Amino acid sequence: MCLAKDKQSPRLFASGMTMWMRYQMLLLHNRNRDNIAMGLEAGQPPATNMRKMYWDYELEEMAEIWARQCQKRHDECRNTIRYNVLQNMDVRPLAPRVTEAQLLADAVGAWFSGSRMLNPDHVWSFRLSNCSAPGGCNAHWYSAAAWASTWRVGCSQALCKASKRACANYRKRRTLADTTNSTRTSNKLNLVSRTKYSSSEYNSFDDLDTTKLNQQVNGSPLHRGTYRQNQKEDKDQEPHILAFTFCNYGPAGNIEGFPIYDTGTTCTNCPQGTHCGDRTHRGLCTVAAKVRIHGMQDESWVIKDKINQYRGLIRLYERDRKIHEGDLTKQKRRYSRDIRQLRKEINVKRDELGVAVYGDKQFLRNAFQEHRRLQLTYMNSQADKVLESIHQENFNKRKQLDRIRYTKKKKMEKFRLAQLEAAELRDRLLFEVGGKLPAEKKEQAVANYVQRASIKKNAALAIKVMYKKILDILKKDSSYFTVVLEALKLDCRAQGKCLMGATEMGQLAMEYLDDRKYEFSMLEQEIKTNMKERNRTLKLARREIAYLTNSFPNLIRKEEATNLDDLYEDEDAASKHSVHWELEEVTGICKRLQRATLVPSFDRILLRLQEQTYQSERLMMQLTLNSTKRDALIEDRKHAVLMLDTLKNVGQESTAEYVKIKKQLKAEIDAEYKEEKNLTRALDEKGKLIIEMKTSLQQINQLLSSVGAPNAPRPDTVPQAIKYAVEDQIQPIPDLESDFDKLILVARQKLTVLMNAVSKMDVGPEVRLYANSFYHNILARTMRDNYKDEVLAEGGLIEFEMEDPNVPSHAVIKLRSKQLVEAQVSEFDVPDEPRKK
Repeated sequence: MCLAKDKQSPRLFASGMTMWMRYQMLLLHNRNRDNIAMGLEAGQPPATNMRKMYWDYELEEMAEIWARQCQKRHDECRNTIRYNVLQNMDVRPLAPRVTEAQLLADAVGAWFSGSRMLNPDHVWSFRLSNCSAPGGCNAHWYSAAAWASTWRVGCSQALCKASKRACANYRKRRTLADTTNSTRTSNKLNLVSRTKYSSSEYNSFDDLDTTKLNQQVNGSPLHRGTYRQNQKEDKDQEPHILAFTFCNYGPAGNIEGFPIYDTGTTCTNCPQGTHCGDRTHRGLCTVAAKVRIHGMQDESWVIKDKINQYRGLIRLYERDRKIHEGDLTKQKRRYSRDIRQLRKEINVKRDELGVAVYGDKQFLRNAFQEHRRLQLTYMNSQADKVLESIHQENFNKRKQLDRIRYTKKKKMEKFRLAQLEAAELRDRLLFEVGGKLPAEKKEQAVANYVQRASIKKNAALAIKVMYKKILDILKKDSSYFTVVLEALKLDCRAQGKCLMGATEMGQLAMEYLDDRKYEFSMLEQEIKTNMKERNRTLKLARREIAYLTNSFPNLIRKEEATNLDDLYEDEDAASKHSVHWELEEVTGICKRLQRATLVPSFDRILLRLQEQTYQSERLMMQLTLNSTKRDALIEDRKHAVLMLDTLKNVGQESTAEYVKIKKQLKAEIDAEYKEEKNLTRALDEKGKLIIEMKTSLQQINQLLSSVGAPNAPRPDTVPQAIKYAVEDQIQPIPDLESDFDKLILVARQKLTVLMNAVSKMDVGPEVRLYANSFYHNILARTMRDNYKDEVLAEGGLIEFEMEDPNVPSHAVIKLRSKQLVEAQVSEFDVPDEPRKK
């Protein structure tokens, strides 16, 4: 920049930034940074210290000087005295029907699209990458624009003619038929109208005259991409243009090893002197001294205009809030209905899956209906466990049967050996004792042979009977196992059908979900197309209004109703009707748009529509995020329910033991609670008893306060009524002793003195009788108060008052005081009325 300050490229067509372009660039940067801070950027975590960007005219001037060089490379001399500066660059061809807003949005979107190439781990620690990689420098451009501590930006744009061998692709122009109502102009006139710097060949502003524009070209100076009637004139007069966009950022980021921004909850770590108070960008830390209020910066606005602006904003916010609440209510009802339906289907499918996996318990109960032992043993058991247990029991029975057979075989062999040994001993005895005849020997041999044959026959019969029994048992087992196998086959088929049904239902659900996604994508594309067409139409209408306003400044006043019939009385009737009709139509369209968008003037319509578009996109993204979270919560809930069922099944074995321990602990707790309650009751009773005893002792000491005190005569000079009134006003508050031992000691001493004094007195029978009756009255009252309903209650001494007829009571003193006051007050004395406050 230092060397190119006073230079510019010969290919320069136009350069500079208008106030609207500055506002648009700043809005695009802050909007993308706000999405990053709120966590709406795909694949990137949210930011806690993302600052809001502000425009810097020094950085803009540096970017403008460099953009006028028309070079596709970064400026190497861009640092300032205040801080270092980073630079982003975007070069793209200027295609027909492309507006300035689209150029700026494409440039900023290309820089922030580098978030898809940036590794999320590099957010905590930035790493420089090679720009020759497939992603290029997009990651560096993204980190430069998204660096949290960067809060100054200055951008500029230059339009340069492309060289003959430029690699930029251009769209072919189409030749349209002649349209008499067309109001469009060439690119050159449109671009030069907003430039600050331009070459000597295109710096003439005379072409903006409306009369010349109407004679030369049927076009509007507010629209860039237009078509001419003659394609050869377009090729000769409109050169191929490249848009060079440069943005400088300060203080510079992209420091290796440092975080791009701090991750966490949004707006929890704003730098000192900043806070999140911007209503447009809620996730950015703004400077407190420069908080904007609804964009009201025009000094010509009065209080009424601002009040109207606030009222319109309030109505808009209330309408949006009601619409949003209604949509949320409908969505909540729909989700609740779907959730209930899903719960029912889940329960049904879970039962079917349980039957398919673990078998039908009712079928097993029906199969074991004739076998009481098996029915009691395997009640409510799973089919696989029942089958395994039956196989194990059959195996054990077979082992026992084989063991019995082996034992029987051994015993039969022993029996035959014993019989042979007995026959040999018999023969030996016969032959040794005396000889036998040959016939006897033969008879003996035949008898032995017959006996052995009969033994074998009996053994064969026994074996035959045993095998018949075994065969009968095996036949019964085979028939039983045939039934079990048939039942298992039926269960297998039922399980297969259930699994096939679940698979088909899952496939249908996936197909339905894919259809809905496709329909939603198509609907989203149509909505975006309609919104773009709406924005383009609004921009054309605004430009037409501005053109008409500039063309007829003396005939039309802004936001006033003008009678055009009086102004065009002398002109041709057809011309008057045409102009009047067009103006009324344009004014009606603008007023309808103004009423629909709730703005004070026509200039604010486009800004309001852009803001609504942004809010719609933000709400759609928020809806997508909420839907994703809802699906995740539903999956977590399913997993939790499955884990709960698993835990319930796992914990059945130790449940009885836990219940027993729980009952024991509960019984111990109840016993301890009762013991604590009894102790508390005993302590309360003991405390009450102590308090009553202490109160009684204090009362006794108060009654005995005159014991042992000297008798002082009272002066009689003061009148009796005044003395009673004064004593009533200045009655002293006695000091109560709280020490229990001291109270007992004082009472004992004074009672001893009193008893000694009473013992020296001469007491007559009348006094004794009166004292005895007084004692019995006290005792009766004590028994009546403390022994109600035959319940024994512990208590202290009885509180009583001794009444002396010579001493006036408190009521008598009050009465005498009242009589004295009435005697002193005259009947003509009127009391002062209180003042009203």
